[in-house]
Amino acid sequence: MPVSDATAYAIARALRAERSRAGLSQDVVAARLGLSRVVVSNMERGVRRVSADELPEVCAALGITLNDLFAKIPAEEKRILGI
Repeated sequence: MPVSDATAYAIARALRAERSRAGLSQDVVAARLGLSRVVVSNMERGVRRVSADELPEVCAALGITLNDLFAKIPAEEKRILGI
């Protein structure tokens, strides 16, 4: 089942919030992931969706767990995702 636009944007917002909370720049996160800063920026804006396969690596780069990330996602989107 494809992720809804709302879920993709909720994930993007949560990623941006967690990066900011950790005091990390997009450049640092990009370096940890082996990506460009533009890709990280696009992920945080929801322009480039983060796949389920990428989420663990992205969370590790932020120093958080998937549980930490999903704690930031609104309850309705969690229900849709079945979590």
